[in-house]
Amino acid sequence: MYFQVPFVAWRFETPHDELREIFDSAARTAPTNAEWTFTSRRNWMIAPSRLIEKAGPGGALFNEAALSITTSDQEFCAAASEDLEAILRELAV
Repeated sequence: MYFQVPFVAWRFETPHDELREIFDSAARTAPTNAEWTFTSRRNWMIAPSRLIEKAGPGGALFNEAALSITTSDQEFCAAASEDLEAILRELAV
């Protein structure tokens, strides 16, 4: 099986500030193998902190960073995929 570095992103037409804390809390408190970050810029995103950091300021290198992690670290991608499932379960509660 081939894993891609996981993340979830969306854009609200009208963002609701109370949702920021819910998403941030889920990214911080769900049981995970890696550190995760919630960002709320133009797109809202929950992603491994490693991906956010490697993407650079403003996420200019996001696609390149995702490809680099995916091709070089399948173990990380598999563990992060499990993490995302835990984060989504946390959000479902």
